[in-house]
Amino acid sequence: KWLMYTYGAMANAFSGQNRNDSANVFLLKAIYQAEQLRNNKMLAVYFKSLSGIQLQLGNYEKAAAYGRKAIEFIEDDNRALTISLANLGNIYSKLYDFRNADLMADSSLRVGKRTNVTNSIGRNYVTLGYSRFKQKKYTEALKYYKTGLEYALRYKN
Repeated sequence: KWLMYTYGAMANAFSGQNRNDSANVFLLKAIYQAEQLRNNKMLAVYFKSLSGIQLQLGNYEKAAAYGRKAIEFIEDDNRALTISLANLGNIYSKLYDFRNADLMADSSLRVGKRTNVTNSIGRNYVTLGYSRFKQKKYTEALKYYKTGLEYALRYKN
């Protein structure tokens, strides 16, 4: 168990230094250990981290694949689920896959509202606004952007 956490910590340290190749290596080692331990919570965390690194690198397809994998391992953690769904919505926006971007943002909003988790509400409305903006639906986009701003300010996120 401590080996898994050590690999994860090393991945975080390398990621903090923008040494993404090394961070990826240690995340994969941490994932292997988490799989051996059947630790779904840490699998979700490590796959989410891999997704974030791939997003930073502009590897959006890989980021989406790792993001979907992270969601598979989330159990009884509505906060983690709302964040992961919101992240995936953002990634799909980068891929110009607005159907899936909207689906992820809407799903994150539904989970958040159902469970009173407010950490990603503003962000989800911004994703929905960006989707409309790229589709040249400017009036709708502005409505979503304003709503996102209101929620972000209200919940200080």
